[in-house]
Amino acid sequence: MIQFCGRGDQTIDLVGEKLAEFFVEDAVRNALTESRLRNPRVLLVPDAKRPGYRLFVSCSQLVVPALEIRDAVETRLSDNPYYKHAVQVGQLSPLSITIVEHPGKLVQAYEDQLALSGVRRGDIKPTILVPRQYADRVLKRLLPSGTDN
Repeated sequence: MIQFCGRGDQTIDLVGEKLAEFFVEDAVRNALTESRLRNPRVLLVPDAKRPGYRLFVSCSQLVVPALEIRDAVETRLSDNPYYKHAVQVGQLSPLSITIVEHPGKLVQAYEDQLALSGVRRGDIKPTILVPRQYADRVLKRLLPSGTDN
């Protein structure tokens, strides 16, 4: 069973691609099911500096290479013609992937950023698609130091 860090109804738009959370959740679920991951947890974080998206994946047992997971998710995201076009013309960088060893770290990084912004922890509704206003801080928290995001 795939465990997302949550679910919501938001849309992210870095350069006109408009990725809706329900679309992203479906794309990631299908890609990860094909990859046979066990109990994966994921966050898709927009990165305005690149610009592009970074997929953070944590699971109990990684049975396929990270690049294979990235490619499977990228293929599914490319079902959105605006996303596909933005990547093809270089407006968006191709999807990046980071494997996080501790599953709780994904949820904690997201929840901590919302709490720092004044959201009560009991009111936090985690999501697979991190809102732009928290993205930079979540990236900083989850990326190994020295990683070019």
